[in-house]
Amino acid sequence: MASGRPDFHPTMLLEGKYGTELIPVLVDALGQLFMIVTGIFAGSPKTLSLDENGRILAHLIGYDSVGAVYRTVGLDPEGNLNALMKGMDGANLRTVAVDGTGIIKANLAVQDLNYLKFRACQ
Repeated sequence: MASGRPDFHPTMLLEGKYGTELIPVLVDALGQLFMIVTGIFAGSPKTLSLDENGRILAHLIGYDSVGAVYRTVGLDPEGNLNALMKGMDGANLRTVAVDGTGIIKANLAVQDLNYLKFRACQ
């Protein structure tokens, strides 16, 4: 009652732990939870951005095959993720091909397998 509110409406302090410290969680004037979302890049925190509709904006990157250089992940005009699949052929890295309908071509060879089973997809 000391806060001026009735017993059925208690107030509380919500805190989050950062390392060994407890830090209060904030709300805005409407009581909505307020937070800044960050991610670590090259050892330092970077703030995530939002577009005008409140959606998170992202620039997706990944390491190249030797893990030395960041490369941008590509999208086609419809927003589909582009990928170039490769596989090892002994010591050679080869691109996986698709036919005219986009189905992956594969030349499966039985090596140390006892049985090679095929299932027809209808």
